[in-house]
Amino acid sequence: MAHSAIAVPLLGQQVSIAASTLRPDFSALLQRGLQASGAQLVSATAPGVIVLSVNGLDEDKTVSAYSSIRQVREFNHYIELSFTAQRQSATANQPITSANKVRAERTQIYDSRYVLGVSAEALTIRDELRAEAVRLLALKLSVL
Repeated sequence: MAHSAIAVPLLGQQVSIAASTLRPDFSALLQRGLQASGAQLVSATAPGVIVLSVNGLDEDKTVSAYSSIRQVREFNHYIELSFTAQRQSATANQPITSANKVRAERTQIYDSRYVLGVSAEALTIRDELRAEAVRLLALKLSVL
């Protein structure tokens, strides 16, 4: 069965995740997401292995709209993941290095009458944005 380069962008690639200061919950999601993208996670570096270093993770939300009486009506949730990826070539002396970032955003309509539902939706949005950031990261790594 053929696999899509978009659905499984890292198929057959070996990836080593350098030690980072990521929160354990996101670190586990990153590992699962890379494996779901077809990557084989390895601990040792060798020619052809992509070494991934996550430099920063920024998650937050901003107010993006107010009502006519200055009540919050809309939030913009975002996640930004900055990273450096390096692939040691078997033939060249210089590794191929890429410093980059991925960003995912989503808007949430806010209604103060449904605070509990809005809170649960915010958690769902956060989880979806994290998964999307890992998916975008895998796509970027696939072209290295």
